[in-house]
Amino acid sequence: PFFLLNDDMNHQLWTNNYSRKNSLGNYKTISNADAAVLLKYHQQFYQPQRCCLILNGAVNHVEVFASIEKIFGTWKNDNTNPVLSSKIFKPEYSSQFVTSTPLTPVPVFMVSFQIPDLRENLNANLEAMLLQELLNESTSQVKNNLISTELANDIQVIYNPAKFGGQINFMLAANTSKLQTAYQTLLNQFILMSNNGYYTQQLLDKAKADLIENKKRSSETVSDQNILLANSWLLNSFNWETNFEESINQISTDDLANFAALYLNHQVFISGLVISPAQKQMYQTDSFFMSTKGAEDYEFNFTKNDATFLGVENQIKLQSLIQWLKINDGIKMELSCYQDAVERKETARDRFVSMYKTMLDAGLSSDLLQSIPVSIFIQHGISESEIQSNQKVVLKIVK
Repeated sequence: PFFLLNDDMNHQLWTNNYSRKNSLGNYKTISNADAAVLLKYHQQFYQPQRCCLILNGAVNHVEVFASIEKIFGTWKNDNTNPVLSSKIFKPEYSSQFVTSTPLTPVPVFMVSFQIPDLRENLNANLEAMLLQELLNESTSQVKNNLISTELANDIQVIYNPAKFGGQINFMLAANTSKLQTAYQTLLNQFILMSNNGYYTQQLLDKAKADLIENKKRSSETVSDQNILLANSWLLNSFNWETNFEESINQISTDDLANFAALYLNHQVFISGLVISPAQKQMYQTDSFFMSTKGAEDYEFNFTKNDATFLGVENQIKLQSLIQWLKINDGIKMELSCYQDAVERKETARDRFVSMYKTMLDAGLSSDLLQSIPVSIFIQHGISESEIQSNQKVVLKIVK
């Protein structure tokens, strides 16, 4: 079930760039890859100027170099250099989605932030690694606020650096009796993380020592040495290896707070929830977490002379909008309320009032609601379909 959650997250977070984040490929891609496609791919990408051969072990280097020359000496560069677009989709607004599967034993939340390509900013990359290590410590503030308070059973932070953008994932296995509070508490942590008081010096020192020790252990393994050297080659810098410990030890609590302020605090995120249909009904999660729509997709349709939100479709859509507004702080929007000329007088106004009261009752601030410009339109439809299309309330984001 967690593969399904992660796969849905990659679709939501990267949209048209999803395939770059799915190195295994999907069923459609793999089934359509015939011999011609594979040959073309091989000719484009398997070129000597794009390769690095690393050999590690107790070998005679003279003999090895001679063997390499014999095998690869005639491999010529054919000047094929495919250009990959560096333009990456970045979500404009935060959103939520639900992955429904009967396979999951418990509901699990996943909150993900895009992180830019940090290959040219190794200090920021190391800060992300250290932040992950620190937050995963059993006595970290995020675990104190979620696990020690019995809001959650587990919280894990995963940093995935990557070319064309990486991501930081927060995986939350919440207490099923406190799902809403646990989720909201997790969202609040991203604001608190930008305060250096969130991290103690003692915990920072421990996280540094653990990270450095893990690095040393991995460098003692032959297979891992190859990976470390390959990473340095890809980064075009060996500072990653030679200055790792020194660079890690220079990172302060202020650096972690600044990193969180830049990439987490009030930044766009995607939230996912994997849950079974039975759990969804049992815990009534739709009341605080349901799939949200794109900003311009919130259009509410009414029947003739109707100004209430009693219709199931409108109720679901409005609940989704309310949740969307709660995770998109500071959004400016305007409402256009329509009625057809054949409807009773002031129907469009009553539709807005009904919508306003429903959002106010759901906990949206009156300041936010009172700041929304409202336009009222009376239109003349000729056909029945035109009349019906004039019976609506439309949301528009003001950029």
